Amino acid sequence: MPYLFFIRHGAITMTTDTIRFLESQVKCGEQWKMDHVRAMECANLEDIIKLGMSLYGIIRGIDDLWSRQVQSRATKFDPSVVEALEKAYNWWIKPCADIIKSISKFEIDGYKVAGAAELRDAHSTVRGILRTKTQEIIEGFAKPGQAA
Repeated sequence: MPYLFFIRHGAITMTTDTIRFLESQVKCGEQWKMDHVRAMECANLEDIIKLGMSLYGIIRGIDDLWSRQVQSRATKFDPSVVEALEKAYNWWIKPCADIIKSISKFEIDGYKVAGAAELRDAHSTVRGILRTKTQEIIEGFAKPGQAA
């Protein structure tokens, strides 16, 4: 068995193998910490996605309910509601690009990010909704016979 330490002239010195071994142990410890930090960052991102999807569900729910009520003529069309919904969708979509970039980085690193597919689908849906200009919707309902 090779010696890990030598006593030379009253001092303890380490062999090259001992130094390499100790360095590898330090690197393993540092890697574990880095992996743990990254996993916690991924968990935090998943929490943000959950919150974002909850907010998306609320906005979509309000939009769907109001739209059905207007189409069934249970509620009168109100342009201010269309404008408020547009503001809500714009508010919701604003951080999405950065969140989706973060998701992609985690996925490249081999992480499976919970809620990622749902967020991407919601982002695509909201982008589609926002393509229709608010003024076009308002003008469409202002025309006689076009309100249904």
